[in-house]
Amino acid sequence: MRAPRDCRVTEWAEWSPCSKTCGIGEQVRTRAVLRQSRRGGRACPSLQETTWCGSYRDCDLPHFAW
Repeated sequence: MRAPRDCRVTEWAEWSPCSKTCGIGEQVRTRAVLRQSRRGGRACPSLQETTWCGSYRDCDLPHFAW
């Protein structure tokens, strides 16, 4: 009988740029599966992480003449 084979994944990629230039946005980083698990091996971990980025300062909105 062949041994279980655990999932293998790449290292995390760099964080994406923040989705907002002002206010609170999100950043994402991903990794890929190198080898799927088999025969009861350890399942693959999460392939994506998300975190908050930016600042609590409000965005400057353009002023319109009414």
